[in-house]
Amino acid sequence: MKFRIPFLILLMFLLPMLGNAQKQKMLVYDFNNTLADTSNKRVPLAELEKPGYFATDTIKELGGIAKKVYCFGLNSGIAFDNAEAGKPIREGYSIEIYFKLDMYNAWKRVLDFKNKKSDTGPYIYLRKVSFYKYGSADMKPIQPGNYIHYIFTRDSASQNSQIFINGNLIYQFKDSLKLATLDKYNYLNLFHDNMSMGNEASAGKIALLKVYDHVVTKEKVKENFDQLVPTFKALNNRPEPPKQLPEVIVKGNIVDKRNGAPTPAKVNFERTSDNGLVKSIDNNPTTGDYELKLRVGQQYLFSATAKGFMGFTDVLDLSNVDGKTPIIKDIELSRMELGKTITLNRIIFKQGTPEMLSASYDELDKLVMMMKENAKMEIELSGHTDNQGNAKMNIELSEERVKAVKDYLVSNGIDKKRISGKGYGGSKPVASNATENTRKLNRRVEFVIRKY
Repeated sequence: MKFRIPFLILLMFLLPMLGNAQKQKMLVYDFNNTLADTSNKRVPLAELEKPGYFATDTIKELGGIAKKVYCFGLNSGIAFDNAEAGKPIREGYSIEIYFKLDMYNAWKRVLDFKNKKSDTGPYIYLRKVSFYKYGSADMKPIQPGNYIHYIFTRDSASQNSQIFINGNLIYQFKDSLKLATLDKYNYLNLFHDNMSMGNEASAGKIALLKVYDHVVTKEKVKENFDQLVPTFKALNNRPEPPKQLPEVIVKGNIVDKRNGAPTPAKVNFERTSDNGLVKSIDNNPTTGDYELKLRVGQQYLFSATAKGFMGFTDVLDLSNVDGKTPIIKDIELSRMELGKTITLNRIIFKQGTPEMLSASYDELDKLVMMMKENAKMEIELSGHTDNQGNAKMNIELSEERVKAVKDYLVSNGIDKKRISGKGYGGSKPVASNATENTRKLNRRVEFVIRKY
């Protein structure tokens, strides 16, 4: 007798798998006379130190195929703007590079996660794969002037990191110190190092860069290496990517709403499409002025934070501007008020659970920043649900969600003594529970400033 799985049951199992597959993304740079990626995101790489140039190189390791490459000088590599790209390097991720370096004497930097602030990270040390401060691989030395296929992966859940060379796993370690995570500037630098020893880098050429927002499997690594020749042939034949959209100047003045005095503050701009941080700058503390450039064609959520003041947020729509006329956005900041209730509007939980979705992190990061800017600030969290279901279970759920928010704040450096909280279930609605559209307003997490 044949056992048949009902179609609906099969679909229930397949849909989550298909959903995960659709979420996985990557950016590809083929260096076909441009530092822009070949996708529609148009996120360009930035040149570090002295600008490089494009040339056609004959790759002997791949049977002599000709390929456009980017040539960079000593300590003059490139930088990937992770924030503008939508933060693919955040949870589990992979970096794939096909490159060659001219020198392998001593330490030669491959990736720099800390924006030139630390010597930690992946090197090739005396022609062997290394990650400082974890160790080096025992392997056949890499030769100067030879192209290598290099893949670095990090699984955020297990903290396991792996380095593959030419399709083979060469070195792996547990990154418990989070050395392979980006700092707050959200830039990944390649082939550039001017730290304590100075110029621990090399001139070279890069033919391919891929940035994945997930951990690629060993099978995928081997497949990518084996398919380099057809991949390069396809990339060589593709048209050049569309021209990058222009940038427009955005500027303004930040003042105290009470008296108009200039106020030192930090301004952040995020894309509304994916909450990706694009720019973060400090204004002039004396005049209150700020100025930066943003790419046109999209919407941004901009926010300002300052010590002793409430956070400010607004939406800036650059969808239909030409980039020629500066955009003026002045900001008035209100001073903190004891006892004022503030709703964390963008905190999202899985339905019926205290598990926060990653889309909540940006909202909580703003609260973390505000509490760090105001070191004496103490808050009281309150969790609320609608009135559907069992009242006792709603209270328990709201308390668990308050704990989840508190745990996130504490894990990001906020002293737990500065945070109290309570769950109220559905006992304190702010809207009617008659319809779903109004019930969702009652499902919220708020905080009250108790001290600052």
